[in-house]
Amino acid sequence: MVVVGGGNSAGQAAVFLAGVARKVYLAVRHSDLYKDMSAYLARRIEETPNIQVLLNTTVRRMTGDKHLRTVELVNNQTGEVLTLKTPALFSFIGALPRTDWLPPDIEKDGKNFIRTGVVVAQSPRWNAGRQPFLLETSRPGVFAPATCAPVR
Repeated sequence: MVVVGGGNSAGQAAVFLAGVARKVYLAVRHSDLYKDMSAYLARRIEETPNIQVLLNTTVRRMTGDKHLRTVELVNNQTGEVLTLKTPALFSFIGALPRTDWLPPDIEKDGKNFIRTGVVVAQSPRWNAGRQPFLLETSRPGVFAPATCAPVR
C-alpha cells in the first residue's frame, strides 16, 4: 500500500493500514516527517516496522489496466525513481485539491475537485455498465479521497 501525504491524516492512515498490510510506504513531499505531523504520530510511524517513510518523494506515475498495478515515485532531491507494485494508493494531500497530475480521463470540476459518484454517471467517460460508487471517479475502479471530492 502507498499513502501519500505528510500531515496527521496521512500518518493515521499509514498506522491503520500497517495493521492490515504487510508493507506501507508513506510518501512525504518534505524532508521532515515532523514538519506537518504531530510528534507522537511521527514517532509511532518511525517505530512501526512495516511502514517505510519516503521523504522528499512525490508520485510521478500510476499504471494499471482496470486496476492500479504500479506506482512510480521520485525522490525530488536525488532524482531516484522507485516503482512499487501495489493494489492501492491513498492520497491525503490537503484541503486544496492538488489534482493537476491526474490524467484527463479523471474528470474535475471548475475548482479542480474530482467529480465522483452519481455526478459521473452521465459522463461520456463512464463505461462500467453500472452506477458509480460514492467516491468513484469517471475512470471505473479509481476512487478519489474525500478531501479531493467536492462537498455536496
